Amino acid sequence: MRQQLGISGSIESSCHKIPHPCLAEENFLHFLCDVPHAFKCVRNHLPKHKYGQIIQGFLELLNSTEKNHRERNMLLFASRQTTESLRVTLMSVLDITDGLHKAFIPYILMAKLNQDPLERFFGVLRSFHGDDDHPTIVQLSQIYRLLSLFTPMKNAIKGNCSGETDTVLVSLHESLGEKAKAAAEIKRAVGAKLHKKLFGIAASEGNSDELDEHYCWKPGTQEMVVYYLAVYALKKVTKTVACRQCLGILTADAETHEKKGTDFSQARLTEMREFKSGCLHRPSLLFYTFIKKVERIIRQTLDSHPVFGDLFWTTLELLQEASLPVVGCVVRFQEVTAEVIKFYVIIRLHLYSRKNNSEMLVSE
Repeated sequence: MRQQLGISGSIESSCHKIPHPCLAEENFLHFLCDVPHAFKCVRNHLPKHKYGQIIQGFLELLNSTEKNHRERNMLLFASRQTTESLRVTLMSVLDITDGLHKAFIPYILMAKLNQDPLERFFGVLRSFHGDDDHPTIVQLSQIYRLLSLFTPMKNAIKGNCSGETDTVLVSLHESLGEKAKAAAEIKRAVGAKLHKKLFGIAASEGNSDELDEHYCWKPGTQEMVVYYLAVYALKKVTKTVACRQCLGILTADAETHEKKGTDFSQARLTEMREFKSGCLHRPSLLFYTFIKKVERIIRQTLDSHPVFGDLFWTTLELLQEASLPVVGCVVRFQEVTAEVIKFYVIIRLHLYSRKNNSEMLVSE
């Protein structure tokens, strides 16, 4: 707007006022870029010095500094936009002050132009940042949002900031709102539904005819990957299972593999991926068979259903219809089976989504 009106703060063509469009010709509109600071400078310095001396001297200093910047390539103390805005403000202040003195106006009530509350606010932001009193723009925006929930721990000890306690604008309870409460209620309902569904799958115990299948023929890449996922699932599930009998059922020792009289080819990928030989617990035959059947149902579900459907709940429905063997002891087999299914289905769908995303990025 200043450029459209012809206002400029450059040395060659400085213009800080335009004729008033509604009043007589001797009246002008003066432009001030920083009104509070301009009035504060006049208020603080003019009573101690000769009329206009400080502002006029600063204008001369500003002009000489800008000339040295152009001729000698000396650094400016501010940016070009700041110096031009400052020149427009100072020239307008000189004209306005001169006009007020000629009109016999001794003082100006500047309560509406007071900048102290704004400076106090920035002082609170700086004090909230801790030992560093000069936060960046990103940190300043983060602190500004945090002030609605927290109170500064460090009081301002200098500057023009008062030291009274600042009240919290919004409490944490009020900030949650109705949407957060509704989301928490939905989360609890989904958790209860998932718990019921998983225990329903674990309750539908069935007999498996695949217990010795993977020992009778040479496995392929798919079986090796499934066995590796079974090892990963066993590692995660054993952290939540405290029953020693359940751990014994889920985990297979070295003697069990030796009795089978085979090199157990499914474990080759796991042996190659081990950081240290023997550091991973090997799943038992029952656990591997369980994971293998769950994987088959998940793969069939992903191949026959759309990506954006309810894949999770559809998978659980198909798992409930299938006759899965249970894992765990007689007392806790439902809990252990439900925990294994929950973890494996979640991690499997996570890998499926990552695979689809990578394929979509390549196709684009």
